[in-house]
Amino acid sequence: MEIKKITLFLIGLVSFLSGAISLYTFSDQKFTDIFGSTDDNIQITKMQLIPSSDFFKQKSDFYADTNIAITARNFGNKKIQITSYTLDIIGDKSLIGGNIALGKNILDEDAKKSNSIFIEAGEEVTFYLSKSLSLKKVMPFFETSSFQESIYSHYNKDFYLLHNVDITPKFNQYLLTTYHNATLNLRLFTGYNKLIKDHNVVIADGITMFENTGKFQHDVFLAKAYAIQKGDYDDSNRFK
Repeated sequence: MEIKKITLFLIGLVSFLSGAISLYTFSDQKFTDIFGSTDDNIQITKMQLIPSSDFFKQKSDFYADTNIAITARNFGNKKIQITSYTLDIIGDKSLIGGNIALGKNILDEDAKKSNSIFIEAGEEVTFYLSKSLSLKKVMPFFETSSFQESIYSHYNKDFYLLHNVDITPKFNQYLLTTYHNATLNLRLFTGYNKLIKDHNVVIADGITMFENTGKFQHDVFLAKAYAIQKGDYDDSNRFK
């Protein structure tokens, strides 16, 4: 009688575990089918530093602070939902800013508070991170002749351009001297903390607006900083 009970118990246990494993596999498969959530499907094509109009005002809480714009492309055939992120600095922690942004196109670190970002199959979307970066250590760069003597154009509401092609490598060198190889580790999540993208970028390895390799397009940021100095910056389009 005892042997029969033990046998029935073991059969029941095996059936339960098999069902649980099947359910887990099915759920995970369905989750991926719905959200297309793989690291290969979503690629970050560009990043930009976005200054506020108070970027140069030393008494402002936003002095030297920049927000981060992320442009990501969905190379899969299913819609992707991004629900939260983490951003860590590997290296100089003084890069961590003190301001938090909120809004429709702004991703929060907490999935329960964040506005989800949806990227349709084959589409590219730009969104913003709630955390800011602080560039206080490199503010002297904006007083150099390399920056001050830039040739500048403002073409429309939010398109600013510096024509001197060497401005990005010069800024990169200044960043490298100041922050060395400080690296930003960005992780994007779907659902509730399901990792779909792990992206590292060295802040001193910036590129131009003509490149889409997932690094910071520093010439875009520098042109906006120049516009702020000249009183020609429209802050209302910062998160659009």
